[in-house]
Amino acid sequence: MPVVTASTTSAGSMWPSYVSPSSTSRHAAAAGEAARTPESEVAPVMSQPAVAPVNHLSPLASRPHPHAATSSPLQHVAAHRLSFSSPRADTEPGSYLSKSSSGNSMPASPACAGGGARRSSHVAQRSVFGFIVGHHYTRIDDGPPLIPVAPPSLWAATGALVRYPLVIVLVTCSVSLFFLSSSVASLWNGLSDSQGNYRNGSNIDVFQDYNISAPDGSAIATFIGLGATLTSCYVKDKNGHFRDVVLGYDGRRKYLTDLEYAYYGAVVGRYANRIKNATFSIPPLRQLDEPLPPGATVYKVAANEQEGKTALHVGKWGYSRAGWSLVKHEADRITFGLRDRGAEGFPGTVHVLASYTLGPDAVWTTRLSGQVKTGKATPMMMSSHVYWNLDGYGYDTSGAVGKTTNKGALDHVLKIKSSSYVSTDEILVPSGSITRIASNASPLDFRKARTIGSRFSRTDGVCGGDCTGYDTCFIYDQSAPREPVMELISPVRTNQPAVQVYTCNHQGSTPRKHSHGGPDAGFYEKHSCVVLEQQGRIGAIREPEWGEDQVYTPSRAYDWWSEYSFSTV
Repeated sequence: MPVVTASTTSAGSMWPSYVSPSSTSRHAAAAGEAARTPESEVAPVMSQPAVAPVNHLSPLASRPHPHAATSSPLQHVAAHRLSFSSPRADTEPGSYLSKSSSGNSMPASPACAGGGARRSSHVAQRSVFGFIVGHHYTRIDDGPPLIPVAPPSLWAATGALVRYPLVIVLVTCSVSLFFLSSSVASLWNGLSDSQGNYRNGSNIDVFQDYNISAPDGSAIATFIGLGATLTSCYVKDKNGHFRDVVLGYDGRRKYLTDLEYAYYGAVVGRYANRIKNATFSIPPLRQLDEPLPPGATVYKVAANEQEGKTALHVGKWGYSRAGWSLVKHEADRITFGLRDRGAEGFPGTVHVLASYTLGPDAVWTTRLSGQVKTGKATPMMMSSHVYWNLDGYGYDTSGAVGKTTNKGALDHVLKIKSSSYVSTDEILVPSGSITRIASNASPLDFRKARTIGSRFSRTDGVCGGDCTGYDTCFIYDQSAPREPVMELISPVRTNQPAVQVYTCNHQGSTPRKHSHGGPDAGFYEKHSCVVLEQQGRIGAIREPEWGEDQVYTPSRAYDWWSEYSFSTV
């Protein structure tokens, strides 16, 4: 089965010089947004190819992109090893997770993003010519009015009412309308073109597949522009069968419309994991009560969890459901770009790139980079939110059974060089404490490799109230250069200080992909997968005494990378 190596990094330079607050702050002057970035300034981020403006949904939208996937995901895949490797040689190995007793393994995903909780959708209702229309959307302050993506039949019906105003409508129906965020400006919501291609400011149909493969054919991965999302990752098992080791949907539009969406394979940001009370300050303060210290500004971002008590993965919309543009696509690599002009209440404009590469011997590199483009300081902590099952649920990519039993993630072997973790309360909000792991017998002790399920019966409450499993931010111990700090059979290398381990405690309603035996095999079961999110200490934006700088300015770029290696045993 596949064996995985992974690593991640983020830039860690000086403490930034804090600047005057954004107009989104409740303490800032109500002068509107002064941080509009000229298109000429944006161009370098979104070049090659250029981004199509929102109002230019030309016939190009109906033509396939020259790099679009047109063949089977498994063509030209032949080797036995997939490696995800780091772009920097000075990276510290991070962690590893393995598929234990059967010798199967799978890639460790970037961590510490709080993978567990479901994301709730804001629902509003509006009467339209006698129809009650349910809008599942999130409004972005910095953008044009929301434009619904709705079935043509709805518009035909409402049009008839306009033409024949004396008609009395007696039928009431409910229609779900979904909105895409745009890659052009401030995560604007958008609409499809006349051919029904979802472009929403992107230069591509964001539901179209794009493949990359290792030059030696050892692995192949598929992406869509929505959320810069990894939708499949095929590696070979010990019997020579290719298996898809990531969870997701067969229908690409489900990544937008599923109300139980769990960030499958997407980039999460601008700030991953949970922000207490959806509120933070610059400079960071633990207590945000009045009076504030001179020069401090409090920001309130969109809350999307626990009845407004927290913001998870940036709030109601975020990067995971934004329409990213395609910046570059070659046979073995792909880069997506996004411009975030203060969406969700965050200060400042940020340009973000997500790059994925498959190298020889299946070396896989994931890199997330961000550049603040205005004078406003802003917190940043992105991550990649991939759900893994190392043996592909016992199925090869044709849907044939590869083995008769599958215990899910509980029989994966995990090793983490960590002696402490971030304590959380019953709703998984950081409590402000770093807690030492008490003993080698603790269910939180993975310093020696063991199966995830070996102490599972003692994890009640570890993942929040009324929950069994892991949803925990482990803090890495300091280690020598290139010494693994986490392993999923093979080492995971990272310069990130922590990893969030989430054992899919709330799965159960997402139908399996065909490559995982769906639809006949039913749903992805609870605890059948694992998310490993490499990133900073969760909630550090509210805990300045931890000494972790998560605030970025134009003079300090954000850089996160992750390295994975697959082989078979």
